Amino acid sequence: MCVTKLDFPEDSSLYKNSKEASYSDAYMMYTQKKELSIYEIYEALVKATPEWVNRLMILRDGITSFFKLKPVGALEESFKGGNGQR
Repeated sequence: MCVTKLDFPEDSSLYKNSKEASYSDAYMMYTQKKELSIYEIYEALVKATPEWVNRLMILRDGITSFFKLKPVGALEESFKGGNGQR
């Protein structure tokens, strides 16, 4: 999977909001499939998450547990069990 950062597309429905936001970004990805669901795209990106990001998410859970916030866990764990729901 090849992902490239690019300027926010003017024909995007989010373009107007991107100009008003304090931060926005856009990426383009070429795939072999012509049609991908948003779930399939998200799954491909999360499964490609570097290990150091997963470790930071686990560290985040340890720190936020003192405030009784819901744990997130490693991003790739969200796809264990098949449907991506937690």
